[in-house]
Amino acid sequence: MRKTLLILLATLLYGGNFYGQTKVDDLVSIEFPGTVLRNDTTQYKPKVLKVYTKKGDELYLLQRLAIYREEDLKRLPASAKQLDDFYKEILAGLIKGMERNGYLFRDSTQIKQGEFKAYSLTYEDLKSGKKCAESKVILLNKSIYSATYASREHFDFFNKDNFLSSLTIDMTKNPQQIVEGSLPTSAVVGDSV
Repeated sequence: MRKTLLILLATLLYGGNFYGQTKVDDLVSIEFPGTVLRNDTTQYKPKVLKVYTKKGDELYLLQRLAIYREEDLKRLPASAKQLDDFYKEILAGLIKGMERNGYLFRDSTQIKQGEFKAYSLTYEDLKSGKKCAESKVILLNKSIYSATYASREHFDFFNKDNFLSSLTIDMTKNPQQIVEGSLPTSAVVGDSV
């Protein structure tokens, strides 16, 4: 009985918003509230994995774009300068995809995810002008990861922070951002959300 009351109290205090760590692949995991859905488009080009959940009007999404074609693998950054250029291309593609879905780009900030360079992007609703989405983008090995929290009506900073800060990288897999033998060219990036 006491255990039941504690569970009920926790549910009321946290609004039933229980998070659970979800392994996206061998390298990355992130915490999602509720039931997690997976959509793996490996039969199409490019290869995109979407892991997401919706709670009310809140969307919690992690997308992984796998870079696998030989011509794209040669474009991976081979230096810190090329990594910066690569990120510019990635961010431009992501922003374009979000804008097609009614999210107006507000700003981007370079951040650190452990020892790696990543970016945080914020968006506002086209109609209301209120902040409605934030993404964290990181290139690891041969994949681009984009974690996004979005809510047009009830943007919750606490939920957004919990989700985006829960992104975890398995350092035992020797992740890297700089790839030796790459050429200094740009990458092709798919849509977001």
